[in-house]
Amino acid sequence: MQKILPERILSDLPVSVQKKILNHEVLDSNDCRVAKSYLEKTIIHPESTCDSVIQVVSLLQFYMAIHAKIPQSTLDYIRTHLSDEAFLADLERYDNITSVIQVCMNTLPMKNTPSSLLSFCHINSDKGFRRWNLYAENYGKLMKSVKRWCEFEATHLRADCEYVLYLDEFHIGDIKKGKLFTPNPSSDMYPFIIQFFEQPIQLVMKFTLKENERCGIKSFNFECRVCGDLKYSAMLVLPANPEMKCNMVRRNMIDVSKKMLDITRFQESMSCDIEGELFLNDNRVGVVDLESGEPRFDEKGEALLHAYCGMTEQAENQSETCDKSYSLSLFQRIRNAMLGMSE
Repeated sequence: MQKILPERILSDLPVSVQKKILNHEVLDSNDCRVAKSYLEKTIIHPESTCDSVIQVVSLLQFYMAIHAKIPQSTLDYIRTHLSDEAFLADLERYDNITSVIQVCMNTLPMKNTPSSLLSFCHINSDKGFRRWNLYAENYGKLMKSVKRWCEFEATHLRADCEYVLYLDEFHIGDIKKGKLFTPNPSSDMYPFIIQFFEQPIQLVMKFTLKENERCGIKSFNFECRVCGDLKYSAMLVLPANPEMKCNMVRRNMIDVSKKMLDITRFQESMSCDIEGELFLNDNRVGVVDLESGEPRFDEKGEALLHAYCGMTEQAENQSETCDKSYSLSLFQRIRNAMLGMSE
């Protein structure tokens, strides 16, 4: 086994386990547990550690001897590149094949430092031992760092595979095909956020848009209250076109929301996580994403805004006009055809 196992696998195992393998000694349960933990946490694609198919076979025999998980993608690789029916049969019978490929990160304690940054580490040995450190001062920035790492830095991840990403014991998201990171919903991540970061600040921004009856021109009073306190007030003259009106209201709400978020960060902490809700005339229309820290309208909110600005009515009128136009043109064609026949 020692002549065929990849050198990088042998060199990274504990010395005591290395000696037993080199001396053809049987590994005890503790040796198997240690080796299994190492392989499952630092090797994502076993075949990537090998220089030949023969090495892959020997490595997988070692996996089966210590009952370590073998990815389904590795089994697919073996089916394509190996014609050894006996070994393939053994592999097919093996009871620890998994379709879920885990990518594991761990927190690194940062002692004797005034920094508010937390350090997260991923170690991988697929193509040689490599270590990545990611730093974040809040949950939103961690999600951005992980997304960038998955897409541009993690060269051992494959674009045609999907992975689940764990940080310590927390499943923080999935890596889809194309190496695109999708974080878990923030509502599911509260235990994680509270353990590693401060609890997010809750911000409720209530906007009101009401017609101003005292002004000579048609205008609207536009206000924003945060936690009941008036924080912004302006007069808006909105265009008559429903779509332009909708875009203007949306843009003003997003711009004011961003200002409120900046003020909150300045007053509380520049590194704080913020999540919140946006209301328009007492109707919830949007949220502040915990991952991005940015305000956005949700699907229901867009529908409410469209209805408020008359876009729904406009669309219905356009549809009716198209139907009438189509019917009229069809009638005219029939009439013309009949007239043509009589002539």
